[in-house]
Amino acid sequence: MDLIKKEQRLQTQRQLSSPGVKYKSPVLSYAVDMVDACVRHCEQLDYLIEHGGVILELAKNHETFEPSVSAVLQEMYVYMKPLEAINVFVYDDIMPLVEVIGRSLDYLTTFPGDLIMALRILRYLSIRKPVDAHKKPPVTEELKHRFVSLQLYAADGVQLCIQILERLCTYFEQPGAHSPALMTIHGVYCSQIMLPTLQILRDLLSYAILCRDETFKDLTAIDHLVKVYYLLYYYPARCQAAAEVEQCRMEVIHTLLAYTQPNEQDEESLHKSLWTLMIREVLKNIDGPANFIPGLKLLAELLPLPLPMPQPQCADIMIQHKQRLITERKLWSAHLHPQSGQIAKLIEALAPSSFPQLSEMLQRVCMQLSDLAPNMTLLVAKTITDLLCSEYHTSNCIPTTNLERLLRFSTRLCAFAPLKSSMLSILSGKLWELFQSLLALNEFNEVVSSCQEAVHRILDSFLDSGISLIYFKS
Repeated sequence: MDLIKKEQRLQTQRQLSSPGVKYKSPVLSYAVDMVDACVRHCEQLDYLIEHGGVILELAKNHETFEPSVSAVLQEMYVYMKPLEAINVFVYDDIMPLVEVIGRSLDYLTTFPGDLIMALRILRYLSIRKPVDAHKKPPVTEELKHRFVSLQLYAADGVQLCIQILERLCTYFEQPGAHSPALMTIHGVYCSQIMLPTLQILRDLLSYAILCRDETFKDLTAIDHLVKVYYLLYYYPARCQAAAEVEQCRMEVIHTLLAYTQPNEQDEESLHKSLWTLMIREVLKNIDGPANFIPGLKLLAELLPLPLPMPQPQCADIMIQHKQRLITERKLWSAHLHPQSGQIAKLIEALAPSSFPQLSEMLQRVCMQLSDLAPNMTLLVAKTITDLLCSEYHTSNCIPTTNLERLLRFSTRLCAFAPLKSSMLSILSGKLWELFQSLLALNEFNEVVSSCQEAVHRILDSFLDSGISLIYFKS
């Protein structure tokens, strides 16, 4: 800013000797480009609090500069429009910002700069800065951020955020077809709108659920959050907005996890709990080929990781950590149980897939489900067993490529201790008869050989003492 002021003074002196002539200055062009980059891409707003007024005046007076600098300042002015409101950084009244966001909805798909800046300012006002992990947390909480959240919630802020996300998802409908566009600057602008919107929405929903507890039943946001996750999945891995996209994904995950509030509930009310309803909505949205892999990935992100995992060294903390892990898995299992039918249908639909990436993702989800509790392990094992037997009998007891794929999938699952235990518990029925029938075949073709090899591997896993729920210290 000092360089720009210095160059402006030099320009004024030159105007005295040559009125009306606009001189080009490499220093001024470079300084303005630096300010423009900061305004467009910087998520931290401390610079705006200190220099916002000066930058706004500079952008307003763009016509006094030579054309190339003037063009940059004109574009910058769009971003600076929210600062035209008096005291935009005060916590008492956020309605000017809400009005800017509301006006921008009609032309959202042009990625307006004033919308991006208004969302950033609103996020700055409503969400307090994270506390440094190495410092002691403050004894008292500043309520100014909560006050802004309450104002925004009262002004239908949740619905406003949902509308923004909905319009972006509609614009990038069938996101897999838009991957090349998401690689460009349009993908960057889209992520710049999504990130503060998701952060604000997470803050509002988390606070509302915390306050209203089991009386909160609004599931409107879940469908849109899942669609946003699908859109984020189709961003290319090395796109310009990769860091922002990863942040957006984590915001979606944490917002959905805000619905997992443990409450003391009986079996009947468990079916109507917020946690169970959230899972139902997520499963319902895994409804088509384009959504299978991102949907399973979202489900895997929500579910706890399989055990074992590293434990803290301190004995007291270790006991607490173990108890927390057990409780977390019990709660997940209890809330997933009412959706057993949906989970079984999902496994039935995807298990025969020949697409490696989909098969691996389904395997990961099955392992996470089976690690929760015996009822989930048994659900996965029975679903796979029923699929195997149904496929074999449907084809008149002739091995098919579909059966081969299912057996290979079962082979990988049986190498996981909880699933091995459940498969062993139901082995003595129709599953054992299927294995005997396959091993007794004397035909020599590739499909039969592959099926028999898969059965041998499953039986090998059953006999392998290393695959066990009991941990042996070396």
